Amino acid sequence: MYLFPFLAAFLLIKHLRKSLQNNPVYPKWDKWLNSFSWITVGVFFSIESISGERIADLIAAVYLVEILAYIYNEPDFKGSQSLINAVFPLALVSGRN
Repeated sequence: MYLFPFLAAFLLIKHLRKSLQNNPVYPKWDKWLNSFSWITVGVFFSIESISGERIADLIAAVYLVEILAYIYNEPDFKGSQSLINAVFPLALVSGRN
């Protein structure tokens, strides 16, 4: 089901935003992370109109992998790499249908 990758992406972005509040890079990422969390909700609802669930699963998995790859390669989020490593298997399993 394609709900779980989007839920994981939404919660991951919200967690990153909250964990950066005491960090000096918070002003740089606050608006971006807030926007991307709500973009994730919008993409989820727009994907619901796709008739094939396999296509929706694939899009959800690719969306989550792209977010994880960007966060993993961003130096400002180096402290959250263990959390990102924990979510990667969900993205890989989600796209296997």
